[in-house]
Amino acid sequence: MSYLFFVSAVVASAFCCEGVASAEPKCTIDTAFYRPDRGTPFQWFESAKEIQAFHAEHYRAAGTVEIYLQNRSEKSTAVSRLIVNGQDVTKPQKGGDVVWWRLHPNPLPPKSFGELLVRLRNAPQKPIAIEVQFNDGETFQLTVPITPPSVRIEGLGFDSEGKVYAFLEFVGKPNAKPTKVNKVWLDGEDVTRRTRIFAPNFWQNLCPLVIQPTKPLRFGSFHYLRVDTTDGIAATVFRARDDFFPLGSYGYVTPKEYDLNDCNLHVSFGSLNKNQLDALGRYGLKGVSPLSKKNETGHPALWAYYLMDEPDVHDYSVKELPHEKRVGAFAMEMVERDLGCYRRNPSALTFLTVNLTYKPANWFIYGRIADVHNTDPYALLVGWQMRQVFEVAETARLACAPNMMTITYQAMWIEPVKKPSEAKFPRMPFPEEVRIMMHYALAGGAKGLIAYIHCTERYPEQIFWGAQDYPDVWAEIGKVHREVELVSPVLARSHPLDIAKSLTDGLFVRPLVAPDAVLVVCVNEKGQSLPDRFVNQTIAPAELELSIPIWLPLKFAFKVGEGEFKPLPCKVIGDKLRVILPEIETAFLLLLCSDNNLPKSLKRRYEQLRLSRAENFLRAMQVEERERGEQGNLLRKIPLLFERFAVSSQAEGCYGIERKTMWNPTKEQHNAWEWYDPEGKSEHKVFWTVQIERAGEYLVYACAHFFGHELLLRVVDEKGQVVQERLVSADAEKVHSWTLPFSREGKYRLILMPKEGKGGSARIGKTLFVVPKEVAIEAGLER
Repeated sequence: MSYLFFVSAVVASAFCCEGVASAEPKCTIDTAFYRPDRGTPFQWFESAKEIQAFHAEHYRAAGTVEIYLQNRSEKSTAVSRLIVNGQDVTKPQKGGDVVWWRLHPNPLPPKSFGELLVRLRNAPQKPIAIEVQFNDGETFQLTVPITPPSVRIEGLGFDSEGKVYAFLEFVGKPNAKPTKVNKVWLDGEDVTRRTRIFAPNFWQNLCPLVIQPTKPLRFGSFHYLRVDTTDGIAATVFRARDDFFPLGSYGYVTPKEYDLNDCNLHVSFGSLNKNQLDALGRYGLKGVSPLSKKNETGHPALWAYYLMDEPDVHDYSVKELPHEKRVGAFAMEMVERDLGCYRRNPSALTFLTVNLTYKPANWFIYGRIADVHNTDPYALLVGWQMRQVFEVAETARLACAPNMMTITYQAMWIEPVKKPSEAKFPRMPFPEEVRIMMHYALAGGAKGLIAYIHCTERYPEQIFWGAQDYPDVWAEIGKVHREVELVSPVLARSHPLDIAKSLTDGLFVRPLVAPDAVLVVCVNEKGQSLPDRFVNQTIAPAELELSIPIWLPLKFAFKVGEGEFKPLPCKVIGDKLRVILPEIETAFLLLLCSDNNLPKSLKRRYEQLRLSRAENFLRAMQVEERERGEQGNLLRKIPLLFERFAVSSQAEGCYGIERKTMWNPTKEQHNAWEWYDPEGKSEHKVFWTVQIERAGEYLVYACAHFFGHELLLRVVDEKGQVVQERLVSADAEKVHSWTLPFSREGKYRLILMPKEGKGGSARIGKTLFVVPKEVAIEAGLER
């Protein structure tokens, strides 16, 4: 683009230098507009008593100011000051009208485009005055009208060949003259001729675009997409992805168990280190992890950085603000974390989980911050009907558009230890319910499904039961994964569009439209969740009718199965396709296409993927067996060679356990210590008293597992003085070694404890070996 476009804004640009006439600006506005929130008709209720009336009494839809900039200079630039309606909001005040703002990317590289977003708490009543100051001293001012464009980019997708899929929606009032797409720009280049425009005049208010960039887009790189129409401009800055469709789980880092159930993603609350990412990568899985020094340099298995878990829950605790202004209190911190992540590792996306607090403002406020907007509607846990998973997904998708939205669904339940449960559904969801919730998420436009949680975690007052203890649930998750994986390339490039209706009572249908196919989510809504069971009622037969997209002459229908497609009868009636559905027990996906080639190519891809995963699995198992052999060797050799250096321990805030994978020279029943304190309520420590015969370096051999945490290894001399401290890790249950220098002989106490003294979890062998380094080297066991 070689010109400046102000999208009917009143713009006064002031680029001044004392004693010098107006110079050519280095940073110019390409387009700017106000994007109001697209609400949904659903009713929202809060569990916390203090905010039960939030939606009815306090929630007001707002929106975001979007400004698209071009840095024409040879140097990077960044925003140093932002003034909105006369107020300096460079550091937004918590509870203020400007909730957050950010420049993407930041800084803005030379000769590139960027996106400046300003998130408002309330809908503006008059044009918005913006003043932006850059770090080189330049300033521009503009006034953005509150009348939004009639067209919006509401979805983005990618494929394995590098194409970009954009879904343009007409959201304005109907015009006498149809809206038409005129031009498509990518990073300032006119790519109209490289774009397939499937409905130039829009069909059902939708226009899919498929763009072939002139050169491949590097994963995680920033790009500017702009579409010119007769009814205004739509624009966005996005980070390039591929067609990866996450099918994952929270839980411990147990990649073999995830791979066996056809997961391709593990989401971790704790920071994943290189060894853990290596393990995930061997099994073909990707990881989501908080940023830390362990993974800031990037790793091929690291898909995204976890910015925070449920900032809206943390907002609730900002007690200095009234509840109607608390939501978004942590938003600028999320912006800063997002910035820190992509600066340190530009090849990883960012991921933010938003809970169900202050609905729906939470999704609209936090939705555009991270690359992946994740939300977790645990329907049965909070006493909802399962269809509300769809309502959450639909709202969250609109809130973060055109960013990627994923859903974390319920695969757990909470059992009180000392009292009866007061929950409406005091049990684990049944497999049928989990399948239904997963499909409702897809119906809302989710571009990924994540189970919470695989592992079971025990707290003093309650047990969080995970899917590993309910094999029927875990097996059903795997079955759905295989069905979704079969059509995941189509799901990755699809967009929800209400062009279908059920002709059978009790059948929910939602089409997901792609340029080359339509997937229809079908859910049997006749089942009933009861406190102790799920009662199913099969629908047979059933029918649905769907409007045929003008670019896609649909003729064939298939039920999506585990690696296969089952043909279904269908017929074209005018501009509609009618499909006869088989017996419907719970939920499934329906593939509609114009010929048989697409299902054949999807099946070939799926079979190739299965073969590749099988090869990866075998190699990973062989690596594990080799490592097990190495560990077995160490478990036998170290006590034999270094018996005189063995030291026994004492502990505080721990309990004894039996571990066959740890040394037990004293033949105790409980040869290891353990603590589990995720809430950080107690202090924990394990300590050994050791006699150092002479100064020098020593190797400390310990059997341990710190479950992703780092522990403090503290050395205290005979006078009680701390002579050294260091953080140590033990990311798998095996033999670990740490080097400690001792400046003089004497008696010392070695202490392993949490960094802050409390919390975390660890498993530590009672016996360790403190061996002079030269002795270890002579034995060939320096490591």
